Amino acid sequence: MIRLILIFSSLSVLVGCKSSQQIQVNVNQVDTKCKLALITKPEIIAHYDSNGVQFNWIKVKTKINTTVDDKSISFTASFRIKNDSLIYASITKSGIPFAKILITEDSIKVVDLFHNKYKKGSFNELNELIGFELPFIVLQNFLFSTPAFLYRDSGQVKSDSLVSLSSTSSNPGDFKQYIVFPCDTINLKSTMIDYGGTMVDISYADPDDINGFLVNKNIRIVVNDTQKVIILADIEIQRIKKFDKLTIPFSIPTDYEKMD
Repeated sequence: MIRLILIFSSLSVLVGCKSSQQIQVNVNQVDTKCKLALITKPEIIAHYDSNGVQFNWIKVKTKINTTVDDKSISFTASFRIKNDSLIYASITKSGIPFAKILITEDSIKVVDLFHNKYKKGSFNELNELIGFELPFIVLQNFLFSTPAFLYRDSGQVKSDSLVSLSSTSSNPGDFKQYIVFPCDTINLKSTMIDYGGTMVDISYADPDDINGFLVNKNIRIVVNDTQKVIILADIEIQRIKKFDKLTIPFSIPTDYEKMD
């Protein structure tokens, strides 16, 4: 159970929000159907570097409904995030505090409040858990709907009714990523990651303004393994607010046992 919550508290950091400021898009024609001009990887990165949300600390409250291998789990995850530094998650299930998770650039700490256990590990263990390398800054970027390019090459672009950027690798066993935008805006529509026969598909919907943030209130994460859905998560963003400073109520009780 804790392993599933750790995965989903991490995956729920793939939710989407950004500053509510207006984004100006050049309307030069890309092709006869698509008007989005920011179609290269460097241009998109530069756009979000200059227009992305700025904060010291931020709180995000989410409600998460998940299905893993036909087992349903529902819980609330409340996040406290220090920019470029740490992610803290408090997990509540059926109104009862269940777990606390602290993720930094080099470590992961978990406290299982239900079984009186704890776990300490490196950030690399999260990569092993999800099956591919996910740098800390990328984990944070996903939260704010900032397109996170996990591939190093310039990629390739396909424009039709949507604009899709993807890595250029053609080897079947290689990592592949697709990032999709609508044709008339640079608001992220979906991200798909394909690695070793497993596909992670993250889609964003229902943008709404909450405390000055244009938030994708509903996010769906689907993980498929050889055509079978093994993870399904529906995430609802309920609250979001910036702060100058926050405390992290994380500690490991001395009488807790180490997880196996």
